[in-house]
Amino acid sequence: RLKIIPGKYRLIKAQVQLNQKGEAIKEIVDLLARFQQVCVQPDLDEWRHLSVPVAQLKSLFLIVNRKAVNARTLANELAVTPGNVTGIVTRLVEQELVVRKPDASDRRIFWLEATPKGRLLLDKLMENHTKQLAAILEFMQNSELNALVKGLKGLLTAFEKHLDTFKTIK
Repeated sequence: RLKIIPGKYRLIKAQVQLNQKGEAIKEIVDLLARFQQVCVQPDLDEWRHLSVPVAQLKSLFLIVNRKAVNARTLANELAVTPGNVTGIVTRLVEQELVVRKPDASDRRIFWLEATPKGRLLLDKLMENHTKQLAAILEFMQNSELNALVKGLKGLLTAFEKHLDTFKTIK
């Protein structure tokens, strides 16, 4: 004869739910990693044909996505030495993708800003990426698309709501 203790049943049920949640989280993380690997390949193929090496392209992405970036900040973001950044920035300036602007109060500091040509390069890359993604989504059923929309909205909401927590996890 099975004797169920109400408080203990809730605890076991909660543990089962936690295990199921943990398994779902692990599966989602694994799927997102696979998704990134599969999605990055067409981008890498496209990037190989650019006259801009990946280190410079990564720097350009960071410069465009930050309001104000100097060489020290860029070096920290890229986890390289300021000397490495100097060479990268010099090549970006030579290609007219970035300009150096002197700081108004400290002449030793130069702020890096993307030029219209630099922004256009990234816009084209993003546009091609978006087109590729849309083409792949065409192969999915409506029910799959609706479930994906719901899941992505939930993920985005969680990110936005807990962004400060996410920034502290290293």
